[in-house]
Amino acid sequence: MDDRSCNNATTSGAHWSNATDNSSLDYACLHYSYWGDPLAAIEIAAMVLVIVCNTAGLASLYRTTAISGSFKPYIANLLLANLAMAILENPLDILFELSCDRWTLSWAACDFFLYCNYVFAGWEMHAHLLITVNRLWAMIFPYNYRHRHTMTTSFVLTTGAFIYVHAWILPGLVRDSLFFRIMGRECEVNGDAQRPWQLMVQTFLFLAPIAFVAGSYVCLVVRQRMRLKTRPDAPEIELQSRPTDNGTSGEAPAALKKTRRQNSRAFFILTLLTCSLVVTWTPYQVCQLLQIGGVTVNDDVVGALDVLWIIQSILDPLLSTSIVSDVRTVFVQRH
Repeated sequence: MDDRSCNNATTSGAHWSNATDNSSLDYACLHYSYWGDPLAAIEIAAMVLVIVCNTAGLASLYRTTAISGSFKPYIANLLLANLAMAILENPLDILFELSCDRWTLSWAACDFFLYCNYVFAGWEMHAHLLITVNRLWAMIFPYNYRHRHTMTTSFVLTTGAFIYVHAWILPGLVRDSLFFRIMGRECEVNGDAQRPWQLMVQTFLFLAPIAFVAGSYVCLVVRQRMRLKTRPDAPEIELQSRPTDNGTSGEAPAALKKTRRQNSRAFFILTLLTCSLVVTWTPYQVCQLLQIGGVTVNDDVVGALDVLWIIQSILDPLLSTSIVSDVRTVFVQRH
């Protein structure tokens, strides 16, 4: 038997030597803790919605023609990250809270839980980062983007980001599992033993992408406004109307109108993704940074921010109007 199992140590969370304390703790947990917390029902409902929305989004993604083929892997990468978090990590997190914050599974399961907690969160974060980088590339260097960006480029970038997240996370988790883990009632990284690693991961892997996404969006907005101010009038007039044989004003070429609609849609989606990400993820990550620094944060506040984080995973597949339309079609056809 694994000597780290919760079932064989009197100091573990699975068994308590004092029967009276155990009974009191179970009573308090049943009546006043997670079961009686409104955030519990919200968190469980949000997890179910994440699974439903992202599964429907993936099902509809490959049926829509409104999104270019080379851009689809970025959205699929984001939806898969959301699904992985909801299916593999969130149930273990809820089970931990239902057990009054006592880890009742094996410590091998704890290793898996911590892996999911860190890696999948980083995966989600960098999936959004890649979408921003893609839009930044397309809007600032459109000619290079059209000729260099392919489906292969998308797969290389998404795979590289996934490996990059592992390069940050795995060394710390392996060291914690082998040398620093405290065999107690909770399943968490020993922050005191690896404080520098935790600070670097929190800063560069989680907070830096949010800052980059927000900063990139501001740069795109400024650049677009400057381009509109400096654009000559003649080309704009030419796009808006064209003379025909009978002298009446005609519509702009279909290709130009389609390109303009696609650019407008892409910028609108990017706006929604950026605003929602900053609003839902920044408070939670700042809270995590404060906790790493030794600041005590109320458990209810942490729970509320955790739910706010999950909400972003529901918004991701719904922000694109084309995906929303296709999701609706999928549901109608299935029912």
